Amino acid sequence: MKAAVYCRLSEEDKNKRSENDDSESIQNQKAMLSDYCKERNWDIYDIYCDEDFSGVDDTRPEFNRLLQDAKNKKFNIILCKSQSRFTRDSIYVEDYLHNKFQQWGVRFISVVDSVDTQDKGNKKSRQINGLVNEWYLEDLSDNIRKTFDTKRKMGEFIGAFAPYGYVKDEKDKNKLVVDDPASLIVKRIFNMYVNGNSMEQIKKTFNLEDIPCPTKYKEQTTTYKNAMIKHYLWTSETVKRILTNPTYIGNMTQGRQMKVNYKTNKFIKIPREKWIISENTHEAIIDEGKFNLVQTMIEQNGHYQKYERTDHILNGLLRCGDCGAKITYRRELIKKNNTKIFITLCSTYAKRNGCTRHKMGLEELNDLVIQDVRSISKKTILCHNGIIARINKPKCRGRCPRRPEK
Repeated sequence: MKAAVYCRLSEEDKNKRSENDDSESIQNQKAMLSDYCKERNWDIYDIYCDEDFSGVDDTRPEFNRLLQDAKNKKFNIILCKSQSRFTRDSIYVEDYLHNKFQQWGVRFISVVDSVDTQDKGNKKSRQINGLVNEWYLEDLSDNIRKTFDTKRKMGEFIGAFAPYGYVKDEKDKNKLVVDDPASLIVKRIFNMYVNGNSMEQIKKTFNLEDIPCPTKYKEQTTTYKNAMIKHYLWTSETVKRILTNPTYIGNMTQGRQMKVNYKTNKFIKIPREKWIISENTHEAIIDEGKFNLVQTMIEQNGHYQKYERTDHILNGLLRCGDCGAKITYRRELIKKNNTKIFITLCSTYAKRNGCTRHKMGLEELNDLVIQDVRSISKKTILCHNGIIARINKPKCRGRCPRRPEK
């Protein structure tokens, strides 16, 4: 028998000895499961380990490698310390333990809670365990969120990395101190905007000057790593986030976005009126008067704000004719007469991933669509009238004179 050993470090159990070593928890799991296999004369095909991952995270690299190897039938058994180490999601329990593993001929065993898919009698226990594990994680998530909200309201910084322009205080990780190199860039952004440069112009200037954007700077100066992004660039949205963040006037601003739920890593933006702001918690980078001036300018100018979804009937229906990506809407300021118009823009181009701009004013787009609709309607009406005419044409009912023979 070949067994695959799966170990996972739960997020609440991070007693690592060093950054480069497995945690004691992982080591203990490996030792326990290896001994379990040795006692039964099972060969260990491979040991799969995920550290610092939640039990409902479906992006776990080793977890997904395990599932792929199981599908390819490279082993007969999956062995875990407990069912919750494999997953805390009841949907995964039902999908894999009770369906796919059986289809693939894989037996799942967890040592501590005596789970064994070969034993049909404990199926209900596995299902109950799945629900209990999920409820535990849900309750834990709610408790952590409440604790974090309390800390935010007290003006304590709780993020993993400080906002651009600041670093965590070495003496107190919940406080911020100014990061001189990055703070100079923050000041420059505010000065450029006050002097009439748009967010788009600021973005282009910094990219041309090869100034590291906040994400790139964070990767260069901290332990942050993101293997998914290879090319970091300034964007208009990044500039706007800096220009609208009250943290730069010394007011700790948190809760600007929120995780959708504990099962996903997706975030949603929180309305400004619901941000958690604590005043005078750290040294300011920007004068309050200048910050307020910038907020007024942004509100008046509305540079490149996204067109609201409900504002246009064609939203979500338009695609780029070249790359097939969605067409997005932007508000553009016409400097000649100081008016604002809405334009269409290829989303691939907007993200600087290629293609071309494909700019078109909404009025022009509306005219083209209306012309097409009228043309299609005209053809439809003609076709409809022809069908009606044929339907209403009296039938001969056998009384029509015969056609003369040729």
